[in-house]
Amino acid sequence: DFTYVRMHLGKNGIGYTRAALRIWADRLLAWQQAGIASYIYFNNDMEGYAIRNAKTLRELLGVRGG
Repeated sequence: DFTYVRMHLGKNGIGYTRAALRIWADRLLAWQQAGIASYIYFNNDMEGYAIRNAKTLRELLGVRGG
């Protein structure tokens, strides 16, 4: 089993807050513990928010490396 999450825009189109991403990190970790692979895609590319949000989510998940 797997889940696919597509993140688009965020509140008011300005990306996702750290608090909002923390909620998603908790969900992703719960799915992982349940044996469900998760794939997440950020499509809020205006002003580079997708990259910033992805990096923040990686940090919240404890993912290291490039």
